[in-house]
Amino acid sequence: MSKFEIVQSNKQRFEIDKIKEIRKNIIEKEVKLEKHKYITYQSLKFWSTILWFLVWWFVGFLVLWNQASIAEYVFITWLFWLITRSIWSISEWLRGLTRETVHIEKLWNFLDKTPHTKPNIWNPYLFKEWSFKISNTNFSYESWGKNIFQDFSLTIQGWTKTAFVGESWGGKTTLIKLLAWYIRPDIGIIEVDWQNLSEMKLTDYYKHIGYLTQDPSVFDGTVYENLIYAFDTEPSKEELKRVVNLAKCEFIREFENWLETEIGEKWVRLSWWQKQRLAIAKIMLKNPNIILLDEPTSALDSFNEELINIALHNLFKWKTVIVVAHRLQTVKEADRILLFEQGKILEDWTHEELISKNWKYKKMLDLQSGF
Repeated sequence: MSKFEIVQSNKQRFEIDKIKEIRKNIIEKEVKLEKHKYITYQSLKFWSTILWFLVWWFVGFLVLWNQASIAEYVFITWLFWLITRSIWSISEWLRGLTRETVHIEKLWNFLDKTPHTKPNIWNPYLFKEWSFKISNTNFSYESWGKNIFQDFSLTIQGWTKTAFVGESWGGKTTLIKLLAWYIRPDIGIIEVDWQNLSEMKLTDYYKHIGYLTQDPSVFDGTVYENLIYAFDTEPSKEELKRVVNLAKCEFIREFENWLETEIGEKWVRLSWWQKQRLAIAKIMLKNPNIILLDEPTSALDSFNEELINIALHNLFKWKTVIVVAHRLQTVKEADRILLFEQGKILEDWTHEELISKNWKYKKMLDLQSGF
């Protein structure tokens, strides 16, 4: 599960408590294992010594009474030495395993004593109209070695739907991550309602954000646990049924245990489109004031895409919505469409205005519409 999903849902304490419980169980089992290994090690040492003495004495006795030759004595003692050596090798391996356990315990102690970041030093988020302002921002990925954005500025008004379109690697998804504060700019300021994100308490900010990535995160648990993860109180059955219908998650009813169905590790029991619909349902249930969508219908067929877009359109009322899309037909109702290319905005108008300009947006739309 994405670490940002945990922060966005303000579940840090919940996850830490779970880790502590797991750690407590691990330590108890490790202590029992260490005791068992110590007893086993001492037992091996005692009985192998006794057995070695008995074999040495018995074979030596046979040699003295001419019942065995010197060669046989050497062979038997060598063979027994070889067996004993193998036993001690196993014992040393067990001791090494115990040492590793101690090292792990020391690591835990180090993590426990490391000072924690104090989130209360940051300013609370005081929402007003959910608007964004990006000023003179630079950003680059270290692995690329080049700027995605350079001296980039943009203002997005609150309570509007803004679409980012354009060719791949133009900076659309990167800008969404910057607005969600999943990544930080190298230079520049990003503000929400005239408040600097770098000085803001993110737990306050994330209460109002719903972010659907290209690869939505679901975790090992039940469908119900995934849906309500962002809530401190359980939603009503009516709310859950409404959201399941709106997000076109009727496939849940096909499961034997319905909402209590285990998704499994790495969402093994869900297809890609099922996972994406479930992620959309989570956002609908949270009903945030800022919605960031990165290709929200990329894994859906045309019929289901239209139904989901209708549901999302109802969700978008009186909210700030920013959506990244390659299918231009899905964003034609946006209040503002920005066409990106190599970290720059080439075109910035409404759908009708962009078509009338007959520039790059119009050409892209023609290519997608032509058969």
